[in-house]
Amino acid sequence: MTDESYYAQAFISRALDSRTSIDATAFANYYQSNLTGATDVYGIGATGTFSKRFGRLGTQASVGVYSFSQQGQDTTISVQGLLGARYSF
Repeated sequence: MTDESYYAQAFISRALDSRTSIDATAFANYYQSNLTGATDVYGIGATGTFSKRFGRLGTQASVGVYSFSQQGQDTTISVQGLLGARYSF
């Protein structure tokens, strides 16, 4: 008995200027179990981040959307956001 799993991911990043950057990531995965009664699972997601430095202070704002589905179940979608700051001494 063998399970199968597949995964793909893409990433892009761009500097807008010497202190500002953006990046994005997208992924998809698929899992197939050969156990009796088990169903396939599909997942997808994407994140985006905006970063800016103000001298010693670095800031970030990110958002991500994630989804997974399984045969016979409702699709689950979640959204996450993050704001952050870091001061370097």
